[in-house]
Amino acid sequence: MTKIKVYLEKKTGRTTYWFSHYNGIDPTTGKRDIITRRGFDTEADAEFELAKLKLELSKGTYSKKTTVTFLEVFEEWKIGYQNTVRPVTLDRTMQQFEKYVLPAFGAKPIDSISLGYCQQVVNDWSTHYTNFKVLKSCVQRVLDHAVRLKYTSDSPMRYVQMPRKNVSKAELLGEVAHNFYDTNELQTFFDTLTKNFGLKEVALFRVLAFAGLRKGEAIALNWSDIDFEQKTLSVKRNMTYLNGKQELSEAKTKKSVRTLSLDDGTVSILKKWKNFQAQELLQLGINHSKSTQPVFNRFSKYGFNEPLYMKYPDTVVEKVLNLNPQLKKISIHGFRHTHASILIEGGANMKEVQERLGHSNIQTTMDIYGHMTQKARENTAEKFAKQVNF
Repeated sequence: MTKIKVYLEKKTGRTTYWFSHYNGIDPTTGKRDIITRRGFDTEADAEFELAKLKLELSKGTYSKKTTVTFLEVFEEWKIGYQNTVRPVTLDRTMQQFEKYVLPAFGAKPIDSISLGYCQQVVNDWSTHYTNFKVLKSCVQRVLDHAVRLKYTSDSPMRYVQMPRKNVSKAELLGEVAHNFYDTNELQTFFDTLTKNFGLKEVALFRVLAFAGLRKGEAIALNWSDIDFEQKTLSVKRNMTYLNGKQELSEAKTKKSVRTLSLDDGTVSILKKWKNFQAQELLQLGINHSKSTQPVFNRFSKYGFNEPLYMKYPDTVVEKVLNLNPQLKKISIHGFRHTHASILIEGGANMKEVQERLGHSNIQTTMDIYGHMTQKARENTAEKFAKQVNF
């Protein structure tokens, strides 16, 4: 039976209480496992801690006090995690840890991380980052791993109350509020593009603006993905950066794999570009008929024939804006927003927009473009009033 003992500190004359509890033989060391707790001001405090310890031991929730840090547990967790996900997912997750999670948690002893601190961090993230729920999940995975390894007895991130209000994409980045063209602006962009660039660039931006593809999806296209008879385009892959290098990967999500109808104008331009590309490659002695022939490629007389660099579309936009300063500046992703906004203005519902853009769930579509549907409703009322004209 464990007894509470008294200790008199000679230097201070202070009386404290302590105990040593026998917990059997440690299976990892083969030695007696003695759990000691010191420094209690009263005997009652020591008895309470002993009772708590016995309860944890009986329930199997006891963990040894440790100075291991969150960063050290993270490194252990990463070893197993990296074997369960695609390389591109691993790279994205590691960036989230390095940029957001480790600065907040890395140096903290794992058993000192409290619910209050977790709540404070999540609240702060919710006012700065749209993906704060993902960040919370990242922390929770590591803390759950710490519990499994007996570094700590609980995972406080599990009990955090998720903030009900966070920063929308439009509020945080002005992402959709200004980052798209209306039909007149889009026409002006293509007029400038057509006058100063070739068929490849025109075809590329037709796919971005008229099909709503992500930049990586467009650059990953092969000619085998385009059915000219059915006038469809199939998204199957994505071009990404992995460890600083451009690599072909699977589509971003399951919903990203999709087949899209193409308008006649885009089909016509793609046909012209395919024929032109074939002639160029033929002159250089490069086989252009293989199934993996990139739609948007870079090639040379030395037989080089690879997908475009990811930065090239951004360079084209920059040059077009310099050629026509009256054009509003938008990002490459802004052409995807342009596609969505014109769809909504034309009467498409959120489900149709979601499927067209390949969003994993409709809530993502609603979060980004919900305000556009409200504007479309207001415009509908105005159109009716003008038609009635009284």
